[in-house]
Amino acid sequence: MITAALLRAAARIARAEAALLDVDGDDTARMIFGLSDRSAEEILAALRRGSALPDGREIVCEVPVPLADSARAARIVLLGQAKIEIDEPLERTLRLLAAELGHELDSEVVEDGRSIRPMLGERVLQLAESIDNIGDPVAIFEAPRAGNVPLFIYVNAAFQQFFGYSALDVIGQTPDVLYGPMTDLERVEFLLDRVRTGLEARSAVIFYKRDDLPVWVEIALRPVVEWSGALSYYVVTMRDATARKEFEMAVAAEKRKLQVTLAAIGDGVISTVEDGRVEFVNAAARIMLKIDPSEAYGESIKNVVSLADPDGSPIDLIAAAKGSGQAVRGEAIFRKGNAVVHIAYVTSPIGNQNDGFVVVLRDITAQQKLATQLSFEASHDPLTGLVNRRKFEEVLAEAVTFARRGGDAHTLAFLDLDRFKAINDRCGHAVGDRVLADIARVLQRSLRERDILARLGGDEFAVLLHGCTLANARRVLEKLRKAVDAYVIEHNNERFSVGVSIGLAAIDQTAQDPGASLAEADAACYAAKAAGRNLIVG
Repeated sequence: MITAALLRAAARIARAEAALLDVDGDDTARMIFGLSDRSAEEILAALRRGSALPDGREIVCEVPVPLADSARAARIVLLGQAKIEIDEPLERTLRLLAAELGHELDSEVVEDGRSIRPMLGERVLQLAESIDNIGDPVAIFEAPRAGNVPLFIYVNAAFQQFFGYSALDVIGQTPDVLYGPMTDLERVEFLLDRVRTGLEARSAVIFYKRDDLPVWVEIALRPVVEWSGALSYYVVTMRDATARKEFEMAVAAEKRKLQVTLAAIGDGVISTVEDGRVEFVNAAARIMLKIDPSEAYGESIKNVVSLADPDGSPIDLIAAAKGSGQAVRGEAIFRKGNAVVHIAYVTSPIGNQNDGFVVVLRDITAQQKLATQLSFEASHDPLTGLVNRRKFEEVLAEAVTFARRGGDAHTLAFLDLDRFKAINDRCGHAVGDRVLADIARVLQRSLRERDILARLGGDEFAVLLHGCTLANARRVLEKLRKAVDAYVIEHNNERFSVGVSIGLAAIDQTAQDPGASLAEADAACYAAKAAGRNLIVG
């Protein structure tokens, strides 16, 4: 419905959250936008009573709607969380929309934007009449005031047919509706700067139709200057450059189809021309790599996408694919501030290499974290964070193999806590778990970084002292024993302590296998317990 479109346009132009059309004599709002029927009913009742609006809403502004029957009254009520300042261009646009609503309420037919014309100023009306029969798209813009951007005032039928926007879609809007990823915004701003100084400007830029299809358009901007010298309007004449660039546009059309497809997928996609200059970047790639489209297009992909190997060496995404002529796959990292993003990439020639290259990027950070987490959980004890028995046996097997071949000698220690069962039985498993976690930290603080501490299960731990003889190991483990002996935990006003019995086994050229070494250290630990506990044997 035209009424609904006009009301929506008024709300959108004024940046209001909601709007309603109030007509005298109607029990309910004639039309609403951004409101439920119930909310509209409550707001209308409050408006007519002159009381505060529900839900903390405020009247952004009210715009009278002129009607042919002067005895009737109607108004547009724009709603939001706070009032806004209505400047002159915005007020003029809202009055234009209100007049359109008045015509609609008076049952006048709106056809091809013709009923807009009685509300246009005399100068704009003359311009509108002069462009209506032009076969090329033409638009009239209000000249921007200081700090503002230009607004559509009128478009001809050819503009509506070419771009797919109706007059009501664009009147009161900024030209941003025609911009897209490949629009050269710097060039557009340069053209506007010339017009602001009263000069004509011409160029070719990429605009976007309503269906997001990019098109090359030759544009000519002509300022309309008042007798006083003030710039009031400017007229933009556009011409489809397809006929002039038939061959180029045929190739570009195929690329646009690809771009529309690639823009819809979740992976990042970047296409380049033959020498590696960026031609297209989809939304996913812009977000993933924080790419500014206005800075990326035409730049070398080396300057736009800074990927590196895990060791920090930069990756040339195009070189490998150019050298092989085939798709190249790999993984890389990208630093986004303090965060590291893991990227899986594929670089492939488009057709032959003369057509350029396409790079597909996928953020695999979450998968990497999950894989790391699963790997950690598979090899570590969840309570203490120490290496678990399975992982410790793998490390021990490597140490035994290396020692048997004549490598460095190591020492294996088997540790069993003393008096832990009494604490667990008396204080409960929660306190017991806390003791195990505390003891793990106590033991870890007394070891070197290269030594491996593991929880084998229950209150049993193991230590592999790398490159450490039995004599040196006894001194290290005596520190561990004393540290554990000094540990005290309080619970329900009682103090509890534990000790540790330690058994040792040498890992050298005489070592048989990991299982035998672990059994030897376990037997020595058992001997330490039998000898009175809190001792080191081996």
